[in-house]
Amino acid sequence: MVDSNDAPHRSASVEAERSVRIERDGGEQRLVATQRVPRPRDEVFPYFADARNLEQLTPPFLRFRILEVSTPDVRQDTRIRYRLRLHGVPVGWHTVILEWEPPVGFTDYQRRGPFRLWRHRHDFIEVDGGTLLRDTVHFAIYGGALLPEAATRWVDRDLRKIFNYRQDVIAARFGRLLPSSSTSADGPRTSQTTPSVFRSTTT
Repeated sequence: MVDSNDAPHRSASVEAERSVRIERDGGEQRLVATQRVPRPRDEVFPYFADARNLEQLTPPFLRFRILEVSTPDVRQDTRIRYRLRLHGVPVGWHTVILEWEPPVGFTDYQRRGPFRLWRHRHDFIEVDGGTLLRDTVHFAIYGGALLPEAATRWVDRDLRKIFNYRQDVIAARFGRLLPSSSTSADGPRTSQTTPSVFRSTTT
């Protein structure tokens, strides 16, 4: 369980407009980040379809740099190679686009990098007044359940910083949209539900 003191303070309006939570089941974790913007999906998706914008969406402390994109335009099977620094340690990261469904969403998968598992699904959902962005990341770290809780909290804290920064950049570019009282903060109900075995921590 992550101490709530690790989470940055946010106003009630920001909490309603966006969230980042981490759910855990043994050695595997799932991060779910949601955010609403007052722009149509067809306008929002192209920004994320341009791999060069990954550098804008990544906090400066990671010193993230794209080294290679295998295709001129991102599509299924595009491979992206980049480098970053985790607490000062240089790390190479290779991903591949497993699913490409413009403007509905796409999935990238780590082929080589710091995580034992990293599968990141990006969904763009039409809602009243704009678009709901939902990131669902299934991830696992080396050592998994054998690691001390302090190490898990360390990773959780870093991921929250990364996704909070990402949401700040998105809000600055596309604006903010508060959900109506009749709509779930996670968007329309679907057949995908959170398994009860996951323990959730939220910012």
